[in-house]
Amino acid sequence: MKLCFAEWNTNVMFPEQLAHYKAIMIQAFCESFKSNSTSNVRTIFTINDIKKAMSDAGWKIEKDTEIYSPDLQDCFWEVSMTRNLYPKEIENSAKMPVKMKELLLSQLAELPLTNKNAGIKPLSAYVVLAE
Repeated sequence: MKLCFAEWNTNVMFPEQLAHYKAIMIQAFCESFKSNSTSNVRTIFTINDIKKAMSDAGWKIEKDTEIYSPDLQDCFWEVSMTRNLYPKEIENSAKMPVKMKELLLSQLAELPLTNKNAGIKPLSAYVVLAE
């Protein structure tokens, strides 16, 4: 039996990817304070998290690689959605400490300015083939 798994690679390779990275990190931080969520991003998995989970589950990684697809548009709607929805999410969170709210709101305020001159590009995908 084989398993193919793909997830966003949280390692920023190009400055143009920083807005996408910040957007998903803001979402993940906010969602971590909820007991229930339907958000697109609820948990961030790093490459090391994925490798460990696969190994712990008995899968042997045959091949892994990164795929950069700069024309994917996910980054635009992720950044836009984060800018539009998450200020209220942060302000209305009863469980989130005040200092965390301040930090996230400051990152959110920078989001529209991130890569203003360079444009926004998506993160790469991390792809694993295992058996």
